[in-house]
Amino acid sequence: MPALQVGLAAHRLPRRALATGAGLVCVCLAIFAVGIGARLLCRDVCASDIGRLYEARGIDRRSLPFVDRPLEYPPLIGIVMYIAGVPGDGSPRVSFVFDAVGLALLAVTVTWQLWHHFGARTKRWLLAPPLIFEGLVNWDLLAVAPAVGGLLLWSRSAFWAGALLGVGAAAKLFPALYVAMLVASCVPTGEWRRAARVVAGAAIAMATIVVPVRLAAPDAIRYFLDFHAARTPTRGTLLSFVLRNPALPDSWVPPSAFATIGTIVSVTVTAIALGLLAMRVARGRLDALPGCAIGTIAFLLANKVYSPQYDLWLVPFLVMLPVRGRLVAHFYASSFIMLLLSFVFSHIVPGALFFQLNGVGILYRAIVLIAIARDLLQPARRETERAADCTAA
Repeated sequence: MPALQVGLAAHRLPRRALATGAGLVCVCLAIFAVGIGARLLCRDVCASDIGRLYEARGIDRRSLPFVDRPLEYPPLIGIVMYIAGVPGDGSPRVSFVFDAVGLALLAVTVTWQLWHHFGARTKRWLLAPPLIFEGLVNWDLLAVAPAVGGLLLWSRSAFWAGALLGVGAAAKLFPALYVAMLVASCVPTGEWRRAARVVAGAAIAMATIVVPVRLAAPDAIRYFLDFHAARTPTRGTLLSFVLRNPALPDSWVPPSAFATIGTIVSVTVTAIALGLLAMRVARGRLDALPGCAIGTIAFLLANKVYSPQYDLWLVPFLVMLPVRGRLVAHFYASSFIMLLLSFVFSHIVPGALFFQLNGVGILYRAIVLIAIARDLLQPARRETERAADCTAA
């Protein structure tokens, strides 16, 4: 009899766990269902770039992105944008629904993966304002979902981990940073074949998506680079705040050089930060996963363009890594405050006052991001201090 009871208990646990995972998936679907419904109440699909871009870029069944219409996004987004727009012939509302359903399924995939590996901490993903309010603002989940899958697959298959990161990088560039960190993590143990596999997987996957677009539209990549090089630092970024007069919302640098200076500073700071991180990982003083998270933070802080949905890039790391709950709460608060500043207060607060309030929000978010990065570096610091103590003894 006891043996039978043990056997029944052993079968109940997986069922209970499966029910928990199914419940989290249902919550995720509910979040996206509400988000879709709320946006469709507006004629122009409010609070989302997705529907509006079909009209703004003139993309329909007969107008291919990159080929017939210039598009400032990486190739995978253009491909998905066109496929989702075919059923409604570029109708903003119909196209938005098809895009949103696909993004919801990607969010469900991330939810299931995180729950399977990290259990209860998955609530940090489901309750994150960047997911709830910004998951349907743009196509960032096209990069977040494969990036999470690639990082979780790294311990089992370097090639397929690289392939997923390559797919993510074809939608947004940031997953390419993770390939560099994974390669650096192979240096201390001399796992050169593993490093080569992850690079090969990323290169092949990215080339499979990028090369056909490049062949069909030779100027697509140049347009992408020129468009973003010409963008001036947007409000919500540290660069925008630093390059403007603290007393007035006017730039203290020449307007003609605003974009160039922003690009140079952004690229330089990001490159230096990633180089230092990669060196730390290569020396075995930092694991690859926290290295990827800190690299994402560096990218967010140095970026000359701010959009609220960018914060979604960091959210999975708050599940995958033991970041203190207090810092998670501060990050979500700062993210939501910046969302309100961008979409609400910018329309009702006078210019100079809004500039000051926006600066407070920017600094709050930056301080929280730096605190999270410092928190992720603490284990490595403790290990280094412990090793030094042992050597001295």
